[in-house]
Amino acid sequence: MELVDCHCHLYPPSFDTDIETVIESSKEKGIISIINVSENIKDAKYILDLNLRFPSIKPCVGLHPVWKDVERDGEIDWTRKVELDEMIQMIRKHSNQLVAIGEVGLDFSPHVVGKNEEMKVGQKRILVEMILLALEFNLPLNVHSRSAGRPTIELILETMKLHPDNNLTVLMHAFDGRASIAKNLCPVTENDNNQSSNVQFYFSVPASIVRSPEMRKLVETLPMSRLVLESDSPALHPQKQGGRNDPSSILLACEEISKIKGLSIDKVAFLTTENAKK
Repeated sequence: MELVDCHCHLYPPSFDTDIETVIESSKEKGIISIINVSENIKDAKYILDLNLRFPSIKPCVGLHPVWKDVERDGEIDWTRKVELDEMIQMIRKHSNQLVAIGEVGLDFSPHVVGKNEEMKVGQKRILVEMILLALEFNLPLNVHSRSAGRPTIELILETMKLHPDNNLTVLMHAFDGRASIAKNLCPVTENDNNQSSNVQFYFSVPASIVRSPEMRKLVETLPMSRLVLESDSPALHPQKQGGRNDPSSILLACEEISKIKGLSIDKVAFLTTENAKK
């Protein structure tokens, strides 16, 4: 049985002294590849270096929508211009090494943006820049959309309408929007490739599905052809106060999907791994 963790944060401070042990343990459990996703410039540099040491830990680089306030000329820079420019340069320089661009997207959680419309506008501008980079280098997007499922999807689709000759693959990580919204983005049947759209959406399922009725509903609703596995390590432990999560938890996600879909664990592993390769 071979598995792929499509969204993980395998870097310090959560993974530091034992990172080699975690990687070897993951391999022993059948995890053949881990998509290591950055949140900022520092993470991205570490991820790129780690990939040179461990080729199965694939680099995915981008700017997370949530960040610490950065002042420029005495005011908070909601455009994150300096950081964005540096990230764009890094992606262009290392595009051949990357498997995707992320973690990018929108986060409209009340504790993050509140009523700050400037921050929302800044997030949207950065996401559009990341979409354009994905098109430039023909790379998938690994997308964060907490409390912003509909606006994130709408912005991606609106941007892609301006580029009808391009195609884009999008992974919606730990999607917390309505299952009905996700369903409208997927094929009607398993054999339908939904070629009417130039955006192909996939949805990654973490082990926290065991305590999430919303995630179970998502898996029930979507076809297997659009599901993959993720750990989101060190976050989304299957237990609410379970401490540090690690990539091996995708086995539990695989088991839960098999129960919901009425398929064998081996079949779910095969299908999600094949989807991940796309």
